[in-house]
Amino acid sequence: MYFNHWAKPLYVLFCAPFAQFGFIGAQIFNVLVGYFTVLSTYFIIKRLNVSYPILCFILFLSAPLFVLMSISGLTELLFALFISLSLLLTLKKQTILSACLISFLPFIRSEGLIIIGVVSLYYVFIKELKYILYLSLGTIIYSIAGYFFYNDIFWVFTKIPYANMTKLYGSGTILHFFEQLNYVIGIPIYILFGIGLLYLFFKFLKKQLSFEILFLVIGSFLAFFVAHSVFWYLGIFNSFGMKRVLIAVIPLIIIIAMYGIQFIMDTILHKKIKKGIVTIILIYIVIFPFTSNPAAYNKTKDFELENSQQNAYHIYNFLERKNLIQYNCYFDFCYFFILYNNKSFEDKQHTWLYKERLQQLSKNDIIIWDNWYAQHQYGISLDTLIKMEQQLRLKKIFEVNSSQKDKFIIYQAL
Repeated sequence: MYFNHWAKPLYVLFCAPFAQFGFIGAQIFNVLVGYFTVLSTYFIIKRLNVSYPILCFILFLSAPLFVLMSISGLTELLFALFISLSLLLTLKKQTILSACLISFLPFIRSEGLIIIGVVSLYYVFIKELKYILYLSLGTIIYSIAGYFFYNDIFWVFTKIPYANMTKLYGSGTILHFFEQLNYVIGIPIYILFGIGLLYLFFKFLKKQLSFEILFLVIGSFLAFFVAHSVFWYLGIFNSFGMKRVLIAVIPLIIIIAMYGIQFIMDTILHKKIKKGIVTIILIYIVIFPFTSNPAAYNKTKDFELENSQQNAYHIYNFLERKNLIQYNCYFDFCYFFILYNNKSFEDKQHTWLYKERLQQLSKNDIIIWDNWYAQHQYGISLDTLIKMEQQLRLKKIFEVNSSQKDKFIIYQAL
């Protein structure tokens, strides 16, 4: 996992000590990462002399998906932290250290290559080409370290799993992420973000915008946003159109939204009216996540087990009742790893269901087939198992409202 692009090597490196305490440990790691992301963004906004920088804490904590991602084991927040820290270091004129941090972004998420491209352009425009060399540091270090595992000095490039031009997960409209951003940060922050973007555009036309804001804030966000929009539209690079990817650049989103507040401050001259409007906006921002709006929190969806996870619990209890828990069990739905308390990829008793494993079954082995991961991720159709009727016995079917993703079928090898 330390040298696996899909696992995100640098995230694994940082999260591993926390993960020794289970999923809760990984969640604590992400909470800490989220906290330092907010804190570093606050210092960026303060350094940019934007009005009321303390308000960024409210904006972060009122962005529904940011809070939910903070209690996950996903990689977007660490990417966001590196983005904010590198920008802060640039503003503090510690450019070498900033470039070194950015060089490791592709090992947190592959979109780091996009950010490296934008930052390279920034160094070209400020005529500091020497810093571009530092953007290769992460690749050099990981290439050398991974060589001893793969015996391939170019593994960083040859082992990329995303270099796939087929529509593995489908495709969608070019405006998909314009719609999804609303569900990431909520309507009020989205409006402030739009105002901030227009405000900065006019500052650019008046030649009042620094290269740091132009390239590292607006440029990085737009490059990231447009790239994902195009990837999903074309269905390339294993894009799944997931809105959570936008959390990776949430420091940039919040900075631009803060410029939206700055615009209000600059436009309204009357002090009491100005404070009144800002107060109303902040109240709306804080209340919004708890409204019934589709972009707000959903108690059942966001804070309770999904149908598929509930099904997994029922299946595990069923296997216990039938005294089948003692046998080898193969599955593709990851939640079973938690239920089986599987702490290692070396566990051969409770592990992945691959096509090849179907040819290597022992008597009494349990197969848990699901109609999403097994079928779409690993290419094991239900017909494949039905054709093995001489080797498998159907034990039970678990299904919730005929959901596309929530059907499980239990087989036992004869």
